[in-house]
Amino acid sequence: MVRHEAAEALGAIATEETTPTLRDFSKDNEAVVRESCLVALDISDYVTSDSFQYADALVEQRKGQ
Repeated sequence: MVRHEAAEALGAIATEETTPTLRDFSKDNEAVVRESCLVALDISDYVTSDSFQYADALVEQRKGQ
């Protein structure tokens, strides 16, 4: 649960320094950590862009399973 919350916080921070950590942990053994990191990466992208939609990566990741 702590790593899930940490991923959300890193996504909200949305800086260049947080992206590599989120990418690394998006390959974690725990599904909740992987999915949290993917959502956090989308949130980070959303915060730093003009996009309206976020959480696209989680949808794409689930399609690949």
